[in-house]
Amino acid sequence: MNKKLLAILLLLIAVSTIAVVSAADTQKISGVEFNVPDGYTFDADAGNTFLQSLEKGKVSDVGVFKNSNGDSVFIMIYNDAPKNSDFPDDYKFENKTISGKNGTFMSAPSRMNVAFQYQDGDKFIVIQAMDEKVIEEILK
Repeated sequence: MNKKLLAILLLLIAVSTIAVVSAADTQKISGVEFNVPDGYTFDADAGNTFLQSLEKGKVSDVGVFKNSNGDSVFIMIYNDAPKNSDFPDDYKFENKTISGKNGTFMSAPSRMNVAFQYQDGDKFIVIQAMDEKVIEEILK
């Protein structure tokens, strides 16, 4: 009887641990859930600071993930569909599907980052990261 109780207790602890770890691996931004990439943490203060620096009314929310190398990922929730002119002139635009999301992939040889724009319901989302693999990880 004690062995069964111990086994049930261990199972409950394992399930609780998995639930806590899983909850820590995602972050909601304006009601949309994103995966936190390996090695990154969510930085709410940086998101608020960045949001304050943007043109009023265009972007409703910003989430920022940072890693120990100083790399940042910006997730911006736009009120309306962004236009190509909202992005740097040297960006090249390509229709692409990343992790099942159809959108526009943006890159420039002179820049050290890429961006991906897509629509999720009534939200227009732009993710800017160091490379496409990080964006894939966020959208898994």
